[in-house]
Amino acid sequence: MGGELEAVTIVLENGHPIWVSQPDPQPNMEPDPLARRKLYVTFDLRDRVHYVELQNYFGRYGPVSGVSLQRVGEGEQPRCAIVTFFSADIVDKILEGARVVTSYIGDKEIRCKPYEPTH
Repeated sequence: MGGELEAVTIVLENGHPIWVSQPDPQPNMEPDPLARRKLYVTFDLRDRVHYVELQNYFGRYGPVSGVSLQRVGEGEQPRCAIVTFFSADIVDKILEGARVVTSYIGDKEIRCKPYEPTH
């Protein structure tokens, strides 16, 4: 069974029980605590958003432990950033339960959402 948890269902067929097992739809995986401290930020390609701007803007909510600007190709303008905080509570405070939050750094529109690691 490979260590996976299984859900077991009893089905009656002609009055006799048949055991049907299925893999657990959510394997026993703990959420990554570091991912909860990260915020995924996107912005318009025409806007030049700098590391310091992001650090200063998000520092208003709480201590920032890092900002990583993400480029699609070498020499390309950054299109997004990952902002990491010292506490997941800061991310919760910024998102206020919303899936996506739109905000502005000066006249530059930014969109913030929870960071979702890719595997």
